[in-house]
Amino acid sequence: NNFEVLTSSPEPRSESRPSSPASVVSAATSMPSSGDMPIDVKNILTLLNNMSATLNEIKETNANLLQRMVVAEQRIVDTEDKQCKMADNARDLQKQIEALGMRIDDQENHSRRNNLRVVGFPENVEQGKPIKFLLEMFPGLLRLSDDAILDIERAHQSLAPKPAEGQRPRPFIVKFLRFQVKERLLAAARELGTLEWQGSRIQLFPDLSRDLQERKRKFFPVKQRLKGLRLKYGLFYPAVLRVMVEGETKSFSTLQEVKLFI
Repeated sequence: NNFEVLTSSPEPRSESRPSSPASVVSAATSMPSSGDMPIDVKNILTLLNNMSATLNEIKETNANLLQRMVVAEQRIVDTEDKQCKMADNARDLQKQIEALGMRIDDQENHSRRNNLRVVGFPENVEQGKPIKFLLEMFPGLLRLSDDAILDIERAHQSLAPKPAEGQRPRPFIVKFLRFQVKERLLAAARELGTLEWQGSRIQLFPDLSRDLQERKRKFFPVKQRLKGLRLKYGLFYPAVLRVMVEGETKSFSTLQEVKLFI
C-alpha cells in the first residue's frame, strides 16, 4: 500500500502584545454570556470594568487640576503685575508728597520772611507789652541811631508752654513791616558779636521753619572745616552753601556735595 505523506509548514505566530484594560474589557464583552462563564472570569471582568472607570475618573481629575493650575498661574502673573504698578505708583506718590512738602515749607518760610527770633530775654520782662519793650530795647542793644525806624507790626513770645523756674525762657517772635529792617538788625548783631542786656546774653536769628533749621544745621560740621581751610563761605536761603575758591563761587545744596568737594 502506498501511503501519501502530507506535510504542511507551521503557520507563523504573531507577536504577543500586552492588552490594555480597555481592550480586555472590549474582548470580554464578546465572550459568552455570564451564565456560561466560570465565576473567576466574571470576577476578573468586574475588576477590569472598575479599573477602567477609575482611570477615567483620574483622567478627568487631572484635566481639572491642570486647568486650575493654568488659572492660578495667570492670577499670580496678574497679581505680580499689579504689585509692580502699585510700587511704581507708591514711588510717584512719595515724590509728589516730598515736592508738596517742600512747597509748603517754602511758603511757610516766605510768610516768616520779615520775622526775627530774639532769644535770651528773661520771662515776663516785657510786662505784657512786647512791642513797646522791644522798641525801647533795640536801639541801645544794637547801637542804632536815634532816628532809626523799626516799624514792628506785631511781637509775642513763642507759643511753647511757659518754662518753669530756672529753665530757658521763651524767645520773642517779632514781625517787621519791612524786610530791610529785619536784615539791618541782623547785620548790626553780627557786627557787634556778643550782645548783653542786664546780664543776659541776647541772640538774634531769622525765624525759620523747623525743617529748614534742620537742613541748615546739617552744614555745621562742614562750616567748621571751611573755617580751618580759611575759605570764605555763606549759607543762603533756603539752605544753599556757597564757597569762594580762587575767585570762583561754588554752590552746594547737600552735605554730601560739600564733603566730596573738600
